[in-house]
Amino acid sequence: MAGLSSHPWFKRLVFLAIALVAALLCIVFQPNNWELRLVAGEASPFTRQPLINQVFRLFDMGVTDINGDGNLDLYTSNHSNEQYILLGQGAGRFSGNQVSAMGLDQDPEFPGLEYALRADSEPVQPGLYLYWKDRRLIIETYRLPNPDQVVGTMTVSAPLNIQQQRGFQIEVQTRSVGQSQSATQLTFNATQPNGKLTMLPGNVALPFLFQLGDSVPLNQVYVGHQRISPQGPRFDLFMRDRHGMAWADVNGDGKLDVFMVRGALKGRIDKLPRVFTDELFVQASNADTASELPRFVDRLDPREFPKGNCPALQTAWTESNGDNRLDLFTLCYKPTPPLQTYPPQLHLGLPEGRYQGADLTSLGLDLSADGAFVWFDVDADGDADLLRSTSQDFWLFKKQDQSFQKISLGKNPGTVAKTFDGSHTLSVADFDQDGDLDVLSASPQGNALLRNHQGTLTLESPQQLGLPRTSLLAHWVDYDNDGRMDVYTLPNGLYRQTSQGRFTATQLLKNQSSRGILEARATWFDADNDGDRDLLTALNFRAPLYRKLLGKGPGLDLQPEGWVIDLYLNPAQQHWLELDLQGLPANPQAIGAQVEIRTAQGTQRHWVGEAEGSHYSQGHYRIYAGLGQQRDPVSLSVRWPNGTEETFPSQAVDQRIVLTQKA
Repeated sequence: MAGLSSHPWFKRLVFLAIALVAALLCIVFQPNNWELRLVAGEASPFTRQPLINQVFRLFDMGVTDINGDGNLDLYTSNHSNEQYILLGQGAGRFSGNQVSAMGLDQDPEFPGLEYALRADSEPVQPGLYLYWKDRRLIIETYRLPNPDQVVGTMTVSAPLNIQQQRGFQIEVQTRSVGQSQSATQLTFNATQPNGKLTMLPGNVALPFLFQLGDSVPLNQVYVGHQRISPQGPRFDLFMRDRHGMAWADVNGDGKLDVFMVRGALKGRIDKLPRVFTDELFVQASNADTASELPRFVDRLDPREFPKGNCPALQTAWTESNGDNRLDLFTLCYKPTPPLQTYPPQLHLGLPEGRYQGADLTSLGLDLSADGAFVWFDVDADGDADLLRSTSQDFWLFKKQDQSFQKISLGKNPGTVAKTFDGSHTLSVADFDQDGDLDVLSASPQGNALLRNHQGTLTLESPQQLGLPRTSLLAHWVDYDNDGRMDVYTLPNGLYRQTSQGRFTATQLLKNQSSRGILEARATWFDADNDGDRDLLTALNFRAPLYRKLLGKGPGLDLQPEGWVIDLYLNPAQQHWLELDLQGLPANPQAIGAQVEIRTAQGTQRHWVGEAEGSHYSQGHYRIYAGLGQQRDPVSLSVRWPNGTEETFPSQAVDQRIVLTQKA
């Protein structure tokens, strides 16, 4: 018996028996991911509509109108894994995933290369299969009649750990490249009809260069879960590690484009021989009608948008210098373990439609720190100011002529997202209806209210107004269309603003599961075009105990649980108005514009961007105004980003209106 117990398979069997008993107990008492939903509450107006289950390593989620049909669309970024674009179809309905159909795959030569929990990449017919499974790259032969024909090499600028080798002969060589970096060359040849080679590289967001032998039949080589065959024996597999996404019409052709930022291999990207870039996808199709699907092509010029070694986290278009042309601001995070901090990047729009990097030191914007940011007009002088939250402080960079004045606003009672499972949001709106934009900062360690008093931001405790001390996220939203901004938080749910300016917990849309939320994303938008805002959530719950137990088992490889994306529809209540602003060609989304809505009950002030609910991205430019019992037409005036003011004829309520700036 002593000899038997020393065998690895016996230890594994004993462990599995113990874990199985524990797992059965845990399953009884702990719900699965797909059973965990936000509680709508008794007599709640919200109804849940499941959208996507098992989303892997979600980084960010937001909404924007990609195809210009008036219906807001859902997008996600997922590092180097499968991402999603679901086109809104009205009435709360969405299309299937359109990433490949729009040309937005991470590797255009191999659509579907990204790893997906729900996709089946494993073999179905004889051939050579190359695919990702989480962070592992797998080379697999399946029922090959002549396996000895399969020979080749793979080269990557990273160390390579061979985790499984069956039916392959391999040789691994390592050499130095760049500055203190190594490259690995793997030579492989198959020896069995059914073989498998599993590799764990030091990083996945690099080009993996393959050179197959002439004897390899390319029509029997299948790459990714869409099983695409390469065009030639030499090809590379290249993931981008996508983070924030900023949507806007950058070339003035009336179609939405998107800038995608990527990580920097923990700050080592500039030490490798290859030039790495972010991505600027412009719509290149001739789709002039909403029924035709947009197609995107990467048009980024690395001379205009040099990547440097910025591990990009958050990115957004803004109008920073008063020329009414879009500029791009990107925040770099501090990798873990911290190598160093990196200054942000600002790319200024030029008259001819090109871009150039700005000197942040001369502008006074060169704060190298992690955190989050938002651009908005703090003092109502017509210029965009920059608010940044760091792990220690809040900083305001107020526009002063050709530079910015750096102003300390006080200590941040919370923290910022230092790792990708962190959480931190900034939400901006005029919640107290005094004409100034206020900021709500949320993090799991502490929330803060930056209240605006005639252009001066003052740090206050949200608890004084009845809001929670901590949250995974928090957003201003007038969910009941009564004309007062309410607050949505996770995991605590909705807080309704009273006529006295305080907030009361409604118990609506809160998490009451036995498993806490590990990560969360949420955004409010009108998904069914009925005039009120619906809630879109992406939740990642803490792993149940039985998965933690089984995950420690020797030789076990459990498929990880994914995020769950749900839509909570909110039936129309009270009167409303929705506005889409159309600016001049240099700033078509009118980013930075402010709107006054005057009714018999008073005046509301809104700004383009206040509905944004993504953490690190940008694209939700619609303005929502709840009007309560106000039935009469309303008066509208706009201060456009270039400083001009325009008054529009009175408009009937309960409709979505497009306001176009005069040339």
